[in-house]
Amino acid sequence: MSDIDYFDYFYTKYNTDIVDIFLKIKDYSNSFCLNFFNTKYQNKNGSLDLTEFLFENIILEEEIHNESKEENSHYNEEEEY
Repeated sequence: MSDIDYFDYFYTKYNTDIVDIFLKIKDYSNSFCLNFFNTKYQNKNGSLDLTEFLFENIILEEEIHNESKEENSHYNEEEEY
């Protein structure tokens, strides 16, 4: 699986949760009169930066496990020949 496939999987599975987290962080920062998330750029891109940050820094154990199982099954098939 390529990085694009992993990102698509990550985005579709966790996007609503990440948006919720982003909105909570935005509300929290606004309560302290911090305007980190109120710029024109942040309003336009929403939680995409947070999604990309989490994707780059979180290991998708489920996908890696599935990929290693596929590699092992392929390796086992080669041994049979």
